[in-house]
Amino acid sequence: MRFPSSPRESRSRWLLVAISIVIFAIPVVASIASTETGLASPAQQTAYPLTWTEVHNSPEVHWNTLDFVDRNVGYAVGGQDWDITSGSSSFGKTTDGGRTWTTALIPGSRHFQIGLSCKDANTCWTSGTNQMWRTTDGGASWRYLSNSSGYTKWLWSAKWTGVGDTVLMGTTGYNADPTVGYTGNFLRATDGLSFTAVPVGGMVVQWDIDCPVPGTCYSAARDAVFRTTNNGANWSRITTVGVPGRYYGISCTDANSCWMVGKRSDGKPTTPFTPIIYTTNRGASWSQAFVSGLGINGMFWDVEMVDAQHGYAVGCSEVKIGPAPDYLSSEDCIGQGIIYRTDDGVSWFPTNSPTAADITDLSVFGMDDVFLLDWAGKIWHGALLPTPTPTATSVPTATPTTTPSPTPTPSTGIVAGIAFHDLDGDAWRDAGEPGLANAELALKQAGTDVYTATSAADGAFRFEQIEPGQYTLIENAPPPGYQTNPSGIAFDIQANRTWTFYVGHQLQPTPTATPTATATATATATATSTNTATATAAPTATPTETPTSTPTPEALQRHLPLLLHNFP
Repeated sequence: MRFPSSPRESRSRWLLVAISIVIFAIPVVASIASTETGLASPAQQTAYPLTWTEVHNSPEVHWNTLDFVDRNVGYAVGGQDWDITSGSSSFGKTTDGGRTWTTALIPGSRHFQIGLSCKDANTCWTSGTNQMWRTTDGGASWRYLSNSSGYTKWLWSAKWTGVGDTVLMGTTGYNADPTVGYTGNFLRATDGLSFTAVPVGGMVVQWDIDCPVPGTCYSAARDAVFRTTNNGANWSRITTVGVPGRYYGISCTDANSCWMVGKRSDGKPTTPFTPIIYTTNRGASWSQAFVSGLGINGMFWDVEMVDAQHGYAVGCSEVKIGPAPDYLSSEDCIGQGIIYRTDDGVSWFPTNSPTAADITDLSVFGMDDVFLLDWAGKIWHGALLPTPTPTATSVPTATPTTTPSPTPTPSTGIVAGIAFHDLDGDAWRDAGEPGLANAELALKQAGTDVYTATSAADGAFRFEQIEPGQYTLIENAPPPGYQTNPSGIAFDIQANRTWTFYVGHQLQPTPTATPTATATATATATATSTNTATATAAPTATPTETPTSTPTPEALQRHLPLLLHNFP
């Protein structure tokens, strides 16, 4: 839902993950950076890949914010790019659950709209630049809201508090000098029309507001969260001690528990940074989430939690960093759109994205029912394809002979794959790229190795008779002389299905410590490898008998991301 500051045409220069899911025959592209950040340990994840459908395209509109009133009626707002000051802003609307959308201009508006909040199917407020608008007829007309608060600068967020017609607008910040136009951190109207300034302190943008309980609201800002418990009349500024960042999105599941997402706010682009934090005590303290595979310059625009364990976050894989010594960053996305999900509220993993464009906002009705906005003007809907139902075999009964019992469908799944040397660095196994021996891999649940396997001389590895459940494939040790693939891929094992993973590697950097240092290749690096892949179940896993003459299993394939860039 947040606002990008410049065009989004460029793509990531150094990373691409290619994922091919054979069963669905739908190619998708996701972006995962080369380092992992976070303090928490990875937990088990559900990684059902959503199938994405483009439900609307307005290429002339850069979408910013999405708000559904209910499962049928939803609105979106956007407008011009940052550097285009002429033209009107736009809004989109659906009345059929997001299947179709219409786009129209807001007459008299300019530039863009970014704040959006709706009370019901007919009543919404929106804000952008230094303008505020209200509709009470479902967007058929919009009323310009006059502002007598003395605040003259830009507005970034809007939120109906859930009480009467009280609505809040987030500002750029507060300055005690009334002549400069920064008269409050928030603008507040109890009648939905007449706004007064609410000063709190601090020249920080209020990017996003969420009200989990009517009259109790939180606002995301730089290095802080702002909280009100009296319908926005007064606010407390709570610093996110120990986890500084520029936070653009916030989602709360109750009055105590919130998640914030954003990007780094410091000038250290070579140090790790975790862009997702959470609190369970009303913001008194914050913890860093575990975020798998996001680069140190990645960012999230927004987050939406379904409950305290499940949710999605969206954003960009890499934002532009300025030159030394300040390294000031902008919201300019030079990577591509990303989607992350969590199934425990703490550990976040990437999932498939339908677009390379920056993803600016989302609305989540369930983990299998998600809407996205992108900066290229498209609106997307993600849902699960129905699980294929095995066709029942008809057993003849009109014959005196005994009918053979049908072969039972296997109750377990298989994970197989190849560890390989990605010679051309394209994150895909091409012809001629050799397999690598002695890669040690594991299937984990809740951070514990449940099954392990070691790649054979040809790079092949295989996990047999895997009990259905949620797993994460992790490389515990790379082939000798190669860098560890840092990416964990979360997925779901189902009976009679085979997942195939291609785990790419790059050589260890050549030592350059001294002029005489010589990198030596170990000639016996594969001496201990076996001709066939080995899989060892953890002590608690009980092997089961291999079924014979089983139905053909469903096959799924994925290419794991590569370590394509090293940071000091």
